[in-house]
Amino acid sequence: MANALEELLKLNHDLRVTLLTKWQTHAFYRKEGKSWPLLYLAVQVANLHEAIELLVSKGFGREAGILLRSMFEATVNVIWIAQDPEARLGRYAAYRYFAAEQYRDLGERLPSREGQSLEQREQYEKESEQVRREAKKAKDQYGFRKGTYWSGKTLKEMAKEVGWLPRYEVIYKIYSDVMHSNIGSSQDFISSSDTGTIFVQRKARFPHANPVMREAYCYLTVAFSFADAYAELGMEAEIDEAMKKVNAILSGQLGG
Repeated sequence: MANALEELLKLNHDLRVTLLTKWQTHAFYRKEGKSWPLLYLAVQVANLHEAIELLVSKGFGREAGILLRSMFEATVNVIWIAQDPEARLGRYAAYRYFAAEQYRDLGERLPSREGQSLEQREQYEKESEQVRREAKKAKDQYGFRKGTYWSGKTLKEMAKEVGWLPRYEVIYKIYSDVMHSNIGSSQDFISSSDTGTIFVQRKARFPHANPVMREAYCYLTVAFSFADAYAELGMEAEIDEAMKKVNAILSGQLGG
């Protein structure tokens, strides 16, 4: 089992390094226009992927699943945007101002604001006014409101539309329970004797590392494939090679 996990870690590490090296070689910093949300989401997926590698390598496969949950969400966003990029890229970008306005409203309550100089307060107000103007445009155009997702749909609805509902109902649900310390996730840590004594242990009883790394490989490949297709990052050969391995990795033919 250890050898299988080592192989999975190497496959994942090599893929991430290959994709990011290619990404930087093609000067992604110069990419302009509407494609930036896909570039951001791909970077987010890559960063989460690296953090998952580190956790799994230290024996925290279950905890890495929490980050896999975030990786899943970012990848669903990538796929959903790519289904209608012209409309959805604009909507995603516009939501940035709506979200920024809410963060600034929260920032008004911070005690640290009291120590700002007059110049800092004036600059803050100037920036805030611009954010409010852009946020109003976004709300008027897209109908954004508090408590709703940027797409106007739930993540579950988006996952269904991109064909990932089974992943949502299993993987996302499992690691949502872990993330929120729901009682259902306690089964990883408890066992009971015939007399009814409950034993709580520190390490999870069930293996998480291998399935987490398999899914992580898939999400990384898919996220970058859509980003590459739309933003023309020149990764076709690398993505094609990774795609050939996805099914073998998910089925356990590669990586045990």
